[in-house]
Amino acid sequence: MQKTVQLLIIVVSFAFITGCGDKEKSVHTLDIMFFTDLPFDLHDHIVSFFEGGTSSHEHQTTDVHMFLPSSEKLTVEMVAGDGDIYIVENSMYPIIFDSVILHPLDSIVDKESLGDNFDQFIEVDENTGKEHLFAIPLDADSPLFEGLNVEHASSFIAVMMKDRPVNEFGLEILGEMYN
Repeated sequence: MQKTVQLLIIVVSFAFITGCGDKEKSVHTLDIMFFTDLPFDLHDHIVSFFEGGTSSHEHQTTDVHMFLPSSEKLTVEMVAGDGDIYIVENSMYPIIFDSVILHPLDSIVDKESLGDNFDQFIEVDENTGKEHLFAIPLDADSPLFEGLNVEHASSFIAVMMKDRPVNEFGLEILGEMYN
Protein backbone atom coordinates (compact mmCIF):
# COMPACT_ATOMS: atom_id res chain seq x y z
CA MET A 1 0.00 0.00 0.00
CA GLN A 2 2.79 2.42 0.95
CA LYS A 3 4.63 1.71 -2.33
CA THR A 4 1.43 2.45 -4.26
CA VAL A 5 1.09 5.82 -2.51
CA GLN A 6 4.74 6.63 -3.22
CA LEU A 7 4.32 5.67 -6.87
CA LEU A 8 1.19 7.82 -7.10
CA ILE A 9 3.04 10.80 -5.61
CA ILE A 10 5.89 10.35 -8.09
CA VAL A 11 3.49 10.13 -11.05
CA VAL A 12 1.53 13.21 -9.94
CA SER A 13 4.77 15.15 -9.34
CA PHE A 14 6.08 14.19 -12.78
CA ALA A 15 2.81 15.24 -14.42
CA PHE A 16 2.93 18.58 -12.58
CA ILE A 17 6.54 19.25 -13.55
CA THR A 18 5.93 18.24 -17.17
CA GLY A 19 2.83 20.45 -17.33
CA CYS A 20 4.78 23.46 -16.07
CA GLY A 21 7.44 22.90 -18.70
CA ASP A 22 4.84 22.93 -21.48
CA LYS A 23 3.34 26.15 -20.15
CA GLU A 24 6.77 27.81 -20.17
CA LYS A 25 7.31 26.64 -23.76
CA SER A 26 3.97 28.06 -24.86
CA VAL A 27 4.88 31.52 -23.55
CA HIS A 28 7.88 31.70 -25.90
CA THR A 29 6.85 29.49 -28.83
CA LEU A 30 4.38 30.33 -31.58
CA ASP A 31 2.88 27.10 -32.94
CA ILE A 32 1.96 27.41 -36.61
CA MET A 33 -0.19 24.60 -37.95
CA PHE A 34 -0.55 23.97 -41.69
CA PHE A 35 -3.54 21.91 -42.85
CA THR A 36 -2.76 21.93 -46.56
CA ASP A 37 -1.74 19.68 -49.38
CA LEU A 38 1.68 21.34 -49.52
CA PRO A 39 4.48 18.77 -49.71
CA PHE A 40 5.90 17.89 -46.30
CA ASP A 41 9.42 18.33 -47.66
CA LEU A 42 8.75 22.10 -47.58
CA HIS A 43 8.80 21.98 -43.78
CA ASP A 44 12.43 23.09 -43.45
CA HIS A 45 11.95 25.89 -46.00
CA ILE A 46 8.88 27.13 -44.12
CA VAL A 47 10.81 27.09 -40.84
CA SER A 48 13.60 29.08 -42.53
CA PHE A 49 11.07 31.64 -43.78
CA PHE A 50 9.90 32.30 -40.23
CA GLU A 51 13.41 32.32 -38.78
CA GLY A 52 14.57 34.77 -41.45
CA GLY A 53 11.90 37.33 -40.59
CA THR A 54 12.49 40.73 -39.08
CA SER A 55 11.06 39.86 -35.70
CA SER A 56 11.65 42.23 -32.83
CA HIS A 57 10.79 39.37 -30.47
CA GLU A 58 14.22 37.86 -29.99
CA HIS A 59 13.15 35.39 -27.28
CA GLN A 60 10.24 34.08 -29.34
CA THR A 61 10.50 31.01 -31.55
CA THR A 62 8.20 29.30 -34.01
CA ASP A 63 7.25 25.65 -34.31
CA VAL A 64 5.81 24.58 -37.66
CA HIS A 65 3.53 21.54 -37.86
CA MET A 66 2.29 20.23 -41.20
CA PHE A 67 -0.78 18.06 -41.69
CA LEU A 68 -2.86 16.96 -44.61
CA PRO A 69 -6.14 18.90 -44.94
CA SER A 70 -8.33 16.87 -42.59
CA SER A 71 -11.35 18.40 -40.91
CA GLU A 72 -11.20 15.80 -38.14
CA LYS A 73 -7.53 16.47 -37.33
CA LEU A 74 -8.09 20.24 -37.51
CA THR A 75 -10.98 19.96 -35.06
CA VAL A 76 -8.91 17.84 -32.67
CA GLU A 77 -5.98 20.30 -32.74
CA MET A 78 -8.27 23.30 -32.20
CA VAL A 79 -10.07 21.66 -29.27
CA ALA A 80 -6.74 20.64 -27.75
CA GLY A 81 -5.54 24.24 -28.11
CA ASP A 82 -2.24 23.16 -29.62
CA GLY A 83 -1.95 25.78 -32.37
CA ASP A 84 -1.63 29.55 -32.24
CA ILE A 85 -1.82 30.21 -35.98
CA TYR A 86 -3.63 27.93 -38.40
CA ILE A 87 -3.07 28.01 -42.16
CA VAL A 88 -5.72 25.97 -43.90
CA GLU A 89 -7.13 25.28 -47.34
CA ASN A 90 -9.96 27.65 -48.26
CA SER A 91 -12.34 24.68 -48.24
CA MET A 92 -11.78 24.31 -44.48
CA TYR A 93 -13.09 27.82 -43.82
CA PRO A 94 -16.38 26.67 -42.20
CA ILE A 95 -14.50 24.56 -39.66
CA ILE A 96 -11.95 27.14 -38.56
CA PHE A 97 -13.89 30.38 -38.74
CA ASP A 98 -15.41 31.32 -35.38
CA SER A 99 -14.98 34.91 -34.23
CA VAL A 100 -15.44 33.86 -30.60
CA ILE A 101 -12.13 31.96 -30.59
CA LEU A 102 -10.18 33.97 -33.18
CA HIS A 103 -8.03 37.07 -32.72
CA PRO A 104 -8.91 40.13 -34.87
CA LEU A 105 -6.39 40.73 -37.67
CA ASP A 106 -7.33 44.31 -38.57
CA SER A 107 -3.82 45.51 -37.76
CA ILE A 108 -2.42 43.38 -40.60
CA VAL A 109 -4.88 44.06 -43.39
CA ASP A 110 -7.29 46.90 -43.99
CA LYS A 111 -10.54 45.00 -44.44
CA GLU A 112 -11.77 47.49 -47.05
CA SER A 113 -8.74 46.70 -49.23
CA LEU A 114 -9.74 43.04 -49.54
CA GLY A 115 -12.88 43.71 -51.54
CA ASP A 116 -16.22 41.93 -51.49
CA ASN A 117 -14.73 38.49 -52.11
CA PHE A 118 -13.46 38.39 -48.54
CA ASP A 119 -16.55 39.61 -46.67
CA GLN A 120 -16.80 36.10 -45.27
CA PHE A 121 -13.72 36.81 -43.12
CA ILE A 122 -15.34 39.83 -41.45
CA GLU A 123 -17.66 39.40 -38.52
CA VAL A 124 -18.93 41.35 -35.54
CA ASP A 125 -17.04 40.71 -32.31
CA GLU A 126 -19.64 39.65 -29.75
CA ASN A 127 -17.75 41.35 -26.92
CA THR A 128 -17.25 44.76 -28.52
CA GLY A 129 -19.98 44.90 -31.16
CA LYS A 130 -17.41 46.11 -33.72
CA GLU A 131 -16.66 44.54 -37.10
CA HIS A 132 -13.27 42.87 -37.39
CA LEU A 133 -11.29 40.85 -39.87
CA PHE A 134 -10.66 37.39 -38.42
CA ALA A 135 -8.89 35.64 -41.32
CA ILE A 136 -6.46 36.69 -44.02
CA PRO A 137 -6.15 35.17 -47.47
CA LEU A 138 -2.86 33.70 -48.61
CA ASP A 139 -2.24 32.84 -52.24
CA ALA A 140 0.69 32.27 -54.58
CA ASP A 141 1.46 36.02 -54.52
CA SER A 142 1.81 36.23 -50.74
CA PRO A 143 5.35 36.69 -49.39
CA LEU A 144 5.19 33.30 -47.67
CA PHE A 145 4.73 31.38 -50.92
CA GLU A 146 6.92 33.69 -52.98
CA GLY A 147 9.69 33.16 -50.43
CA LEU A 148 9.25 29.42 -50.74
CA ASN A 149 9.20 29.59 -54.55
CA VAL A 150 5.95 27.63 -54.47
CA GLU A 151 3.39 28.00 -57.19
CA HIS A 152 0.25 26.54 -55.77
CA ALA A 153 -3.19 26.53 -57.34
CA SER A 154 -5.02 26.48 -53.99
CA SER A 155 -5.71 29.50 -51.87
CA PHE A 156 -5.33 29.38 -48.13
CA ILE A 157 -6.54 31.33 -45.15
CA ALA A 158 -4.65 32.12 -41.98
CA VAL A 159 -6.22 32.69 -38.58
CA MET A 160 -4.86 33.22 -35.08
CA MET A 161 -6.37 31.99 -31.86
CA LYS A 162 -7.50 34.56 -29.31
CA ASP A 163 -5.89 35.24 -25.92
CA ARG A 164 -2.51 33.59 -26.42
CA PRO A 165 0.66 34.90 -24.76
CA VAL A 166 2.28 35.01 -28.22
CA ASN A 167 -0.43 37.02 -30.02
CA GLU A 168 1.74 40.10 -30.51
CA PHE A 169 4.47 37.95 -32.05
CA GLY A 170 1.80 36.11 -34.06
CA LEU A 171 0.51 39.36 -35.57
CA GLU A 172 4.05 40.19 -36.66
CA ILE A 173 4.51 36.75 -38.25
CA LEU A 174 1.13 36.96 -40.02
CA GLY A 175 2.12 40.38 -41.33
CA GLU A 176 5.32 38.92 -42.78
CA MET A 177 3.30 36.16 -44.47
CA TYR A 178 0.78 38.55 -45.98
CA ASN A 179 2.48 41.91 -46.68
